[in-house]
Amino acid sequence: ITVQARAYEEGAAYRICLQGDGQVSVIGEECGFHVPEEAKNIYGMKLIVSYEDHYHPIPFEDLYQNRYVFPMLCELGGGSWALYAEAAVFGDYGGSNLLSDKQTPRMLMTVKSPDQWDAIRGELPLSTPWRVILAGSLADIVEGNVLENLNPPSIVEDPSFIKPGRCAWSWMSEHGSGADPKRQRDYVDYAAAMGFEYSVDDGGWPGNVDIPELVKYAEEKGVKIWVWEHSGRMRDPKEAEEKMKLWSGWGVVGLKIDFFESDCKERIAQFTMLAELAAKYRLMITLAPTDMPPKNIT
Repeated sequence: ITVQARAYEEGAAYRICLQGDGQVSVIGEECGFHVPEEAKNIYGMKLIVSYEDHYHPIPFEDLYQNRYVFPMLCELGGGSWALYAEAAVFGDYGGSNLLSDKQTPRMLMTVKSPDQWDAIRGELPLSTPWRVILAGSLADIVEGNVLENLNPPSIVEDPSFIKPGRCAWSWMSEHGSGADPKRQRDYVDYAAAMGFEYSVDDGGWPGNVDIPELVKYAEEKGVKIWVWEHSGRMRDPKEAEEKMKLWSGWGVVGLKIDFFESDCKERIAQFTMLAELAAKYRLMITLAPTDMPPKNIT
């Protein structure tokens, strides 16, 4: 076992590396972050599979009563803060959460996803994600690039297709609009009028909306189209690639993949697979957890 560490002006990081060859099973970690006694406030999000919640102040006496997601923010006083985070999270190990106990509530241990029922099994050599503490002012934390530097270089040689922008989203106010071709054109018109770069056709479009026709209509307005898909229908790499190749051929520029609901090893591996395929077909992608899957998905 090797512990690797890095130090930066804005913080520090470590990870545990298991050396050798062959198979390995990781039952758990005995590592974590200690919230200093002088800390004034701590802010975090309780674990819910959708990750759709706000960051709330957490009374220190309540720390041990809940499991929390990364990152977690701690106010140290005097204008100084600490952010507990993880980086280089991939499908060979999976994501982690933070959990303490009543005896040592300020010791936030890194624990595997609660739906990672068995041990984390993989091939040696195997490393945990980087466990990171960023420290300084809030500006230091927000403006720093430590988390970026802890991740491997991008595999995208030509990132010119990745263009951030604003997007009209009809599902937000009209859940059934994804299946309505007219409403989708209405939202394209709205995006054009607002100067938005994109419009997304969310759940309900398959079999109802002619996406190539919508792409053509949107192009005339100076708007690009994103489409939605359920993650359960994108778990097989062959099926996922066939869909991305098809959608890219239609002129779609981005995908919203929904309902992951997990930090387990298998789901994080799916993130990587989808990102690599999206890069291959020059599609932007957003991975949305969400927590209300359709009845036909298991």
